[in-house]
Amino acid sequence: MIRSTNAISSNKFFENVGQISIDKKVALDIGFQVESYKIVTSAGGSRAVMAALIKDPEHRNDDDLRVLEIMIRNLPGFSRYSLGVRKQLGRICGYSRFGPGRTIIKQGHFAQNFYYILSGELEVLKIHQNEKKNSWVGTMTPGMIFGELALLMDNHKRLATLVTTKDTELLWLTRDDFEQVLKTETLRELQERERIIRGHKFFSMLRANSIHQLALTSQTVEVPADTLLLTEGDIPGNVYLLCEGEVKLLRCVHFTKVKTDQNKRLLYPHPLPPDIAAHIPMHQTEKVTELLSLSKMASGELLGAVQSLCSSGTPNQVATLGGYFDTMLASRSPFSLVTSSRLKYISISKHTFSKELVFFPEIVKNLALQHLELRNFFKDWVVVQKLYLERNDWINYKRKMMKGILKEIKKSSDKGLFF
Repeated sequence: MIRSTNAISSNKFFENVGQISIDKKVALDIGFQVESYKIVTSAGGSRAVMAALIKDPEHRNDDDLRVLEIMIRNLPGFSRYSLGVRKQLGRICGYSRFGPGRTIIKQGHFAQNFYYILSGELEVLKIHQNEKKNSWVGTMTPGMIFGELALLMDNHKRLATLVTTKDTELLWLTRDDFEQVLKTETLRELQERERIIRGHKFFSMLRANSIHQLALTSQTVEVPADTLLLTEGDIPGNVYLLCEGEVKLLRCVHFTKVKTDQNKRLLYPHPLPPDIAAHIPMHQTEKVTELLSLSKMASGELLGAVQSLCSSGTPNQVATLGGYFDTMLASRSPFSLVTSSRLKYISISKHTFSKELVFFPEIVKNLALQHLELRNFFKDWVVVQKLYLERNDWINYKRKMMKGILKEIKKSSDKGLFF
């Protein structure tokens, strides 16, 4: 259930990406073009890290292994591994950087490597049964892994195609190294996902095989605070099951900014209420948009389920949802999702999600009713505007009062009334 916040706030979020700095002499010494390499700041990005990453694993020295162990420890998803495993990863992991449009793995091909996304983005494409061309499945972003599923299967065949959509950096392990270092950890994580999914009330009706398939085609993701998971208006590529941490629900809300005769600017609801609009010339008004934090969702919440069924569900599932609301509109996220703390979640494939719910129409109906409840919770945007404006007025009042108090304290201090 949503926990509404009475303090509606306005925030802006930016992706922080850094570029490494290496002088030309060092660049020539280690043999690469500086402009061709960049790395997200969370991965390190220092000269020592990059110099260690681009070396062949067998040529890394103790200093290289030390900086790589620190980098790996700070990567989302890898911090939970033991010191011994992290050192092994620093000793054996490879590093590659690709431009947009590069196919990294191809459906049906024999699996050779396991991958971790340092930076960039990849789209997932899949040829489904009885189809001849690729269908878009979703996107993968920094902190996610891929390629492990085929390595765990007996035939080692890739189940989908992944193509970069922008400059992308990857860490990778060969199949042999994966089996020696990470296979046991990966199987343990799979069992943990099964346990979490099985224990969630939403999935309690599903059979053991369905839960196994959901866990097998999903992955556990850890991201830091202020990470943008989903943008308002986007069609989610996955279903999010929150495990630890909180997510803020953000929405762009319109206001009217009015310029007064005293050259002040005041915010009012948009459109302007008739009693106010009648006394203000149009040239003194301006429509503005604020990004408001409306609510928070915590561990145990399921996000993106209705949107996933509306965009990828079976005809019967879409028809069921269509009896409650417009599925075209409902396929897009009504909010932006931004983490308010470090977040751990399970990213569930929306195609597997809809497939495993085929025989459970009651679950689909319950999702429809929950979506209606959420929509009704935020349907009156005039109330949301007023709450935000009231909060703004209260903040301005406190600021004014504090300024006055500080002024009086300074006066008293100047007169020597404080000892």
